[in-house]
Amino acid sequence: MKKVLSVIVGVYNPPIDKFKKCVDSILNQTYNKLEIILLDDGSTNGAQDICDDYEKKDHRVSVIHQKNYGAHAKFEIGYKMATGNYITNVDHDDYLELDFYEKMMDVANSRDVDVVDAGYLHHDYRTKEVSSKFADSSFEIHGSKNIIMAAINGRIAVDSWCRIFKKELIKQDQDWNLSDPLTFIGAETLVHISFAGYHFVNVKGTTSSERLNSWMLEQLNLFEDKTKVSYSLSVYPFLKDYINQSRVAWLFRCYFYMLQTPKNAITSKFRDSLVYEKDFAREINGVERIKYYLVTHKMLYVPFKIYLNVKSFKSRRSSRYE
Repeated sequence: MKKVLSVIVGVYNPPIDKFKKCVDSILNQTYNKLEIILLDDGSTNGAQDICDDYEKKDHRVSVIHQKNYGAHAKFEIGYKMATGNYITNVDHDDYLELDFYEKMMDVANSRDVDVVDAGYLHHDYRTKEVSSKFADSSFEIHGSKNIIMAAINGRIAVDSWCRIFKKELIKQDQDWNLSDPLTFIGAETLVHISFAGYHFVNVKGTTSSERLNSWMLEQLNLFEDKTKVSYSLSVYPFLKDYINQSRVAWLFRCYFYMLQTPKNAITSKFRDSLVYEKDFAREINGVERIKYYLVTHKMLYVPFKIYLNVKSFKSRRSSRYE
């Protein structure tokens, strides 16, 4: 008997045309043993009604309406609801090749593997270019530590939407949600296929655009939550450097995008979180410590502003000649 794949889609005020394309690409998959959960996080642009329409038209679709639980709700709530043998998720403005899940589920149905992994196609809204990622070769990885290190070292993507997991591997709360690589806790076998069937559409104005938003703060907060960090390190102590470096990297990213964002509640919340912690500084190496000191003491404002002004000037200049 073919196994069921649960697909969770987090929905919050997506561009309607892209959202419909996203859901249609899931419903029209050549592999049809799917459970599709549309998790509407308080949409107000009509997407909430479109979710209900899909539920009425296709028995495989279930809809949850809630208010502002954030980007990680698709994990914390959607994964609890899922009943399939395997589980995955899709961003609301992305879409799939119609045989994407069939290629991965062919592996899952023929072998007892914990994770089936694939590549993806990156659509860059700035250059209009589409590039294939992680689709050059097929291979297997055995052992939980080796799988996690493959994600950290860039052999496979860290993003969860280009892979399927066994349902029982998806842990709740602090067991898994510190960062994407930690969703591999307990996975002993990963099969990577050389196929890019997920279209990651980098859309200006979404969570992947050039503005500080709540999703970025959620990512940063995961690495600053001492309880989650302590738990993760108790399971995999070799992740200490990765977690510390990720925290500094997310501080940098949030600070950079904050400078491009009009002052609001999110930017104020981030400014309040820029506190230098001596104990944390002692745990990181020299370069990371300098970066951490600079960003928490707000000493990067001028160089970042200069960079943004130069970037803006080049953009205006190039558009003038188009």
